[in-house]
Amino acid sequence: MDSKEKQKLHEQNMNNSADDPDHYSAFFKFFISKTTFSILFLFTLVIGGIFGYTHMIKESFPDLSIPQAVVTTEWAGASPEIIEKEITNKIEKKLKSLKGLKSLRSGSRRNFSSITVEFQADEIMSEAMALLRAKVSEAEADLPSEAKKPKITEVAVSDTPIATFMIYGNVDPARMGTVARDLKRKFERINGIREAQLSGDRKEIVRIQLKPARMRALALSATTVRDAITSASRDMPLGQIEDNSASWSVNLTARFESLDDLRNVPVKRLTNGRTIRLHEVAEVSRNLDKEINRCLLSWSGGNFLQGISIGIIKVSGRDTLALIKKAEAVIKKATQAPDWPNSLQYAIVSNESSTITNQLSSMISNGWQAMVAVFLVLLFMLTWREALIAGLSIPITFLGSVAIVALLGNTMNMIVIIGMVLALGMLVDVFILVMEGMHEAIFIKKLGFLPAAHSTIKTYAMPAFAGQMTTVLAMTPLLAIRGLDGKFIRLIPITTITCLLLSFVVAFLVSIPLSRFLLGKGNLNTTKTAVDNLTERISASFKAWLLIGPAASKKKAAAWVAGAFALFILSLNLAGYLPSEMYPKDDGLNMGVFIRLAPGTDLEQSQKLASEVGATLKDTSFLESVTMFVGKKSPFSGGSLQDSLLPTESTNFIGFSLRFLPKKERNKLAYEYQPELRARINSVLSKHPGTELFLKAEVGGSTGAAPVQIELTGTEIKKLRTIANDVKSALRNVQGTSDVADNLGPAEDQLRTTPRREALNFYRVQLDDVINQVRIALENDKIGSYKLPGVKEDLDIKLSTLWASREGKIGSPRTAEELHFLSVTNDSGISIPVSSLLTFDPEEASQVILHRNNRRTVSVTAKTNGVTASQILQAVQPKLETMEQTWPSGYSWSFSGEAESTSEVYSSVPMVLTLALFLVFSVLALLFGSFMQPIIIMLTVPLALTGTFIGFFLFNMPLSFPAIIGIISLAGIVVNNAIVMIETMNEVRQKGASISEAASAGASERLRPIISTTVTTLIGLIPLAISSPFWMPLCLAIIFGLTVATIMALVVIPCLYKLITHEKTLSA
Repeated sequence: MDSKEKQKLHEQNMNNSADDPDHYSAFFKFFISKTTFSILFLFTLVIGGIFGYTHMIKESFPDLSIPQAVVTTEWAGASPEIIEKEITNKIEKKLKSLKGLKSLRSGSRRNFSSITVEFQADEIMSEAMALLRAKVSEAEADLPSEAKKPKITEVAVSDTPIATFMIYGNVDPARMGTVARDLKRKFERINGIREAQLSGDRKEIVRIQLKPARMRALALSATTVRDAITSASRDMPLGQIEDNSASWSVNLTARFESLDDLRNVPVKRLTNGRTIRLHEVAEVSRNLDKEINRCLLSWSGGNFLQGISIGIIKVSGRDTLALIKKAEAVIKKATQAPDWPNSLQYAIVSNESSTITNQLSSMISNGWQAMVAVFLVLLFMLTWREALIAGLSIPITFLGSVAIVALLGNTMNMIVIIGMVLALGMLVDVFILVMEGMHEAIFIKKLGFLPAAHSTIKTYAMPAFAGQMTTVLAMTPLLAIRGLDGKFIRLIPITTITCLLLSFVVAFLVSIPLSRFLLGKGNLNTTKTAVDNLTERISASFKAWLLIGPAASKKKAAAWVAGAFALFILSLNLAGYLPSEMYPKDDGLNMGVFIRLAPGTDLEQSQKLASEVGATLKDTSFLESVTMFVGKKSPFSGGSLQDSLLPTESTNFIGFSLRFLPKKERNKLAYEYQPELRARINSVLSKHPGTELFLKAEVGGSTGAAPVQIELTGTEIKKLRTIANDVKSALRNVQGTSDVADNLGPAEDQLRTTPRREALNFYRVQLDDVINQVRIALENDKIGSYKLPGVKEDLDIKLSTLWASREGKIGSPRTAEELHFLSVTNDSGISIPVSSLLTFDPEEASQVILHRNNRRTVSVTAKTNGVTASQILQAVQPKLETMEQTWPSGYSWSFSGEAESTSEVYSSVPMVLTLALFLVFSVLALLFGSFMQPIIIMLTVPLALTGTFIGFFLFNMPLSFPAIIGIISLAGIVVNNAIVMIETMNEVRQKGASISEAASAGASERLRPIISTTVTTLIGLIPLAISSPFWMPLCLAIIFGLTVATIMALVVIPCLYKLITHEKTLSA
């Protein structure tokens, strides 16, 4: 027997010995030799993943549970100044000491005080709300008795409707309104729906309109009539009557049930004994209430049809898809009821469930495309068996990760899927490493299955674990990013870390044991593949080049390292020229249009202009529907917390909700149509001076606030308005701005009234009586309710004055002659002109008085067009600094909005990146037992930054928050290749090779797995980068950085090894 036969027999005996189960540890025998655990674990992951996905709440973006609320207090008839002083200031005084308070804003407007309370993002919702309710309760004792009890409403980060229904048809408006309010009640009974908002609804009421001339002739005051009606219309319990045999409850039932009863109510008895009844001094009718706003719908370019819109707002954290499904079932059931009007129809104008489903389907499709692409790469680099094992391990890992993410209480949304797609490029490394080990053991070393598995685990378990841990530790500090945006993005590291940790377990406890069914067959062809031969030739050539080139001497190595360092310095300089933004713009389906006419414009004038604008909008080819609001803003023109402070209804408001066709049916992203839409609308508005136009597209991000916001603080509203106008002028002159506005809105004309106290005393009139009589003459207040039979909702009884200029409609006098009748009647029946009792001084007044953190504030806002918010702020900052020098003492400015969020987030980035690098370095130091070799590995991070910064500069891409996430992720990704190379270099050195040979061997022998993992990572990210503008910066940051880092590391790492490693041979 010759030596070759003896060697072959020795290897066979070793394999036979290794195949003996007693040869291995109990751990290996339980988890690897036997497949029972692996099969059970596999089914657990698959079933858990499927169960988790089907039961998870599904939404586009995470429904952030940020503790924030709106405190609303109503005081009918009160002016903004009175609301501010008597309500807003008193509540704010209590709230400013709240624990964990981040921001306190308020808006005092006619009739209402609205205060938004935002806590720190990590405060516990239930505790924060309990503290808020306690503080508001404390403030209630200080509020005027006329004011209603403050109402606290928890709100979401973006409070836009999840679905909007429209009912329309040839139906009596009163009947349509009844149906709409019935639907509203049914929607709000669904657990999880916070509010159903009606637009275009007109309630049926009982109108009582006093006749001024008749009242004056009979010396009758309006308050006398009011008191007569209210005292004659009430239901109440009076007590009980008991005797020895029975008892009776006594109840008064005096509310009006017929118009004749109401018309015949005695209001005064004359001296001659005649009774004056209500119908003699007033028109009494059952009619529609005053029209406040209108809603009309055009579908697919059709004519506008008037109807009532019902927008559904959900409770934060609830399942959007389930709620919309229940709402659709409610309205479908209502249409099938016998009392549903035959000619009444409904349409679903907007539906977030279809948006969520389409977005999730698109993202999942991207994930599958990435997995298929990865499998094809593996198929090329390995055998089909190994590629199949690695390819199947990826979806198994994802299913298991879905189960864990669901157990952690998270929803299924785009952020979770982004985390999985990002993890795809990282977790495939461990599967490639394991399959490369099995391939080498079986095809190169000719080992049997169990020895191959044992060799793979022994050789690659620690490097694989170290590689996964470096990536995990690089991602972990992302959890520390503060604020709303940190919470918004937090699911990315959570999901990615879950996938990475689980992939390590799957690779060694599932993939290796179960690979015996493909790799453990006795008839397996173990000859080298064509790719094996190709990569061996390329590796040999690359090693030879390194030996005579970069790794030949320290001088050459130093030159290559210096060149890489110079390129890094160049990239840092180029990074300084990059614009920055918080989030890139994404595609959306909805856009809000807001047109503001001059204050005082009535509803009919607004309708005329709205019809002209609507005619040009409905004919656009890329819109599915157009909903017109007259007298009201579109729900999609607001949605942010600050928007809740501002008026949403006024007769001079026009709104449009534009619903775009699906993305595949149009040529551009939705927000890119803004210039065209603006031009169309302005072609109409140019004929109507004094109008203002504002567009708001859905572009993604954590909030819906304007990207450019400048806060102006001071004491006097008039001065703040003047300063705001100057700042708006400066902003309009900055290229790339649009929709420049302030949140004060235009000033409105008002009459400031003050009492003539001597006259009041002379005419023996109380000021309260004057106030009440004048209010009845000008307003339309509820004074009682009209009983309807059964369970029907009772009608409001409203008292107003009938002015001839209004032609029977509700409203105040319009002519000077009618103002002459504006008088007050005293107890003696003498009619006194109001002008004798009150003085009237015309002035301009703000529609709303805004506070931020207890100081009067005005926000000047702007949208961006072709530039970033940071570029605009950088351009306007010198102008603001110059302007501030001319302002009175106590007035100042600051950037808020995106700039404030950017500052909050980016202030965390240096600390987060430093912590990530330190954690990665610590793991490497422990792994290698050295401080010098981890330094070599860590220097791959500057190589990655070089690629990212140069790539972003060449493509003129802004540096955004998602890009920062990609850069931090790179710190953990790029070190993996260096770890593998350094491990191999050390092994070669231990065999007695020189430093140059070891450095060259480490790069050349690991060339195949390095290229495999890099290519799979890049291919895994490409589908996401192409499909989503929002996440393109994250993907490209990794693609640019990893590509350059891989190419440069294959040369620079051997050079650094040559420079840093001492000549002495490493000990075995």
